[in-house]
Amino acid sequence: MLLDLISSLSTRSMRYRQIYVNPPNRAQQAIVDHEAILDACRSGDPIAAGQAVRSHLRRTLEGVLATLKVAPESDGDSIHQP
Repeated sequence: MLLDLISSLSTRSMRYRQIYVNPPNRAQQAIVDHEAILDACRSGDPIAAGQAVRSHLRRTLEGVLATLKVAPESDGDSIHQP
């Protein structure tokens, strides 16, 4: 069940992950975030794990939105946020 959820989320977020990791330092930040999540899980601290996940998701969302706001238009379709 958990693996199905992870697989589904991974598939649905592929486009945004590709957008997100292109700018400098974002891939490295994602690794740091994932290590923090893993460390909290390994230590058995669900509160720290939840905080690490929320922090990572917030940072990812902010990065994707920032990238979409500055991305050049392609094929005549604007992806700029209003």
